[in-house]
Amino acid sequence: MAVLVQVLMVIFLSARNGAREIAGERGAIDRERLAGAGPLAVLLSKMAFLGPVILAQTLWLGVSVEIFIGTLPGSAALRFLLLALTGAAFTSLCLAL
Repeated sequence: MAVLVQVLMVIFLSARNGAREIAGERGAIDRERLAGAGPLAVLLSKMAFLGPVILAQTLWLGVSVEIFIGTLPGSAALRFLLLALTGAAFTSLCLAL
């Protein structure tokens, strides 16, 4: 149950990050497209900015759950990887929409 809560929290954080990044930069993105930048270049630049944010949030969430709940079964590295990939996937989804 704790892992499910972690995954849901990462999904909500990632969706919020991706949506805020696109909504706040909409005018700049339109200017970049008119200047000739492709959508893939814009998406990669946003992912390069949000990548460290995703990793920091995932690490913070993973460590705080470990502190409050205790040791969960399985490898901590695999749980962290699951959370980081989930965050990257949902941030990419929000950026692509």
